[in-house]
Amino acid sequence: MKKRRITRSRVLLAAFMTATFISQTAMGDTIRLKSSVHLSRNDHIVTLGDIAELSGPMAEQLAELVVMTLKRSGAPKEITIRSVRAILNEAGIHWGRIQLSGKKVFVHPAPGPGAGVQPLIAMNGASLIEPNAGPRKSGRTESLTVQSLLAVDTVRGEVAAFFARTMRISPEELQLTFHNADAKFLDIARQAYRIEIESLSSLKSDRVNLTVRLWEGVRIEQRRSISVDVLLHKGFVEAAHDISRHDVLVESDLQMAKRWMPPSEASLTTDIRDAVGRVSSKHIKAGEPIRHNAINRRTLVRRGDPIIVRCLVGGTVISIQAEARGVGSEGDIIEFRKKGERETFFATITAHGEAIIDLSNANGTSGSR
Repeated sequence: MKKRRITRSRVLLAAFMTATFISQTAMGDTIRLKSSVHLSRNDHIVTLGDIAELSGPMAEQLAELVVMTLKRSGAPKEITIRSVRAILNEAGIHWGRIQLSGKKVFVHPAPGPGAGVQPLIAMNGASLIEPNAGPRKSGRTESLTVQSLLAVDTVRGEVAAFFARTMRISPEELQLTFHNADAKFLDIARQAYRIEIESLSSLKSDRVNLTVRLWEGVRIEQRRSISVDVLLHKGFVEAAHDISRHDVLVESDLQMAKRWMPPSEASLTTDIRDAVGRVSSKHIKAGEPIRHNAINRRTLVRRGDPIIVRCLVGGTVISIQAEARGVGSEGDIIEFRKKGERETFFATITAHGEAIIDLSNANGTSGSR
């Protein structure tokens, strides 16, 4: 009887958890792609709200997310669920709270003056806004520093101020490029409205998607999704001459450089403090930036190596002979053992064949077992 009760309780618990999961899933927000869309406005920017039915507060906040640009040719465009999912991933969507469904959407631009009916069978590929894409020459304004844009008393200047605040980078070191199609909106005087700016993608991306809302009182008078290409004026080190694989880098191998680059590239570069003493993991050509993935820390101690361990006790230094029980580089804390003893202790590697323990520090890294 007891076994039956336990089994019945487990069945009830499993049923309850399943029902709870289904209930929570059903309560989640949804994005359902439409099968076909006819745009009523003459605009080449297509948003998520144009091509999908959005249900729930989180999904509705994504209504202004730009998913496609049209070439004003009047021909229908096709966008697949896979492309939409990639754009939503770049926007940082929480897939545990939002469900995406559908297959593909055919987008029909608004007919221009004198435009004829376009055939449905010739579907042209959509021009999607791809994550981390570099600046495009066509359809884009000249790149300007945030410093020069801060003095502009328009929405464009407010967007520049937003980047300066949130990225915490000197305005002279940050450069922005806007779409020509957004020029009219960006040139609106900012005194006329209270401006709200929301980022729809990571500010570390090469291309940042924003939603800009213009408030008048308690009403939103205008809103628009824009994308901005970002460049950083980044200082880094590059190879002063050809460097062979497995070479240990010294200062004479390196030279300082500085140039404009997208954030994705800037994040890969290193400075001279991190590069000196490292070992090249590949052949590096002269003038090539030193990237993190091209250098490794130099191994100073290997398992079984004889090591001189210096123990600092107040103003006294005691040196002992020990054997390394691990592998490490400068600054690594690894295990050691005195010759002829079973107990081990930990010390910090300071150089080739040398380590240190600071016993005068009660909270230090020394210890034994």
